[in-house]
Amino acid sequence: MDKETSFWRLPLQIAAGVVIFCLFAALVQTVVLSIVAYQAQQSSMVDSERELRQSQELYHQRAQEARAKADSLQAAADQVRIQADADRRKAVAWAEFYHQPVKCDRPADFDVNIECGNAYIRAKREFEAKWGSN
Repeated sequence: MDKETSFWRLPLQIAAGVVIFCLFAALVQTVVLSIVAYQAQQSSMVDSERELRQSQELYHQRAQEARAKADSLQAAADQVRIQADADRRKAVAWAEFYHQPVKCDRPADFDVNIECGNAYIRAKREFEAKWGSN
């Protein structure tokens, strides 16, 4: 080999080594970035699935609470309806039971007024006693 060729041989080998090293480093960087991106994507998917499960659980919990509240309101409405029906039957029974004497329509004096009030109270007590025993 001549002297000039051997002089350039080492710098060319070094340059080739640097180029190969840079290519290898770029490849490693690409692989590492791909792995990091894949892991980030997997982590994001896991987080999304967890959030979805939590949202579904919250939805089911709130739906169950809404059903329980609706059932409670329905039970309360049924109880009010039952009580109103009982009150109506009692009012009808009282109207059939008690007939105010004619003299009590327009009492002429205080004593008749007291007598009519006492008769009403006695009739009401008798009615309540009979109604309560049913």
